Amino acid sequence: MYTSGDLRKGLKILIEGEPYVITWFEFSKPGKGQALYRTKMRNMITGSLSSGPIGRAIPLSGSDG
Repeated sequence: MYTSGDLRKGLKILIEGEPYVITWFEFSKPGKGQALYRTKMRNMITGSLSSGPIGRAIPLSGSDG
């Protein structure tokens, strides 16, 4: 089980049962609100690229993919 602080390029994770590989990430701490990681991830099954924030509270599972 990973936390958002463990994110790095090339890490394989499961989100909602789908395997993804992280292709890009950036830590973002806005002036107000909680810190988050902006990411770009590639779905390992379909090959589609998705992007979006990952907050601290989202649990991430490892993927052997």
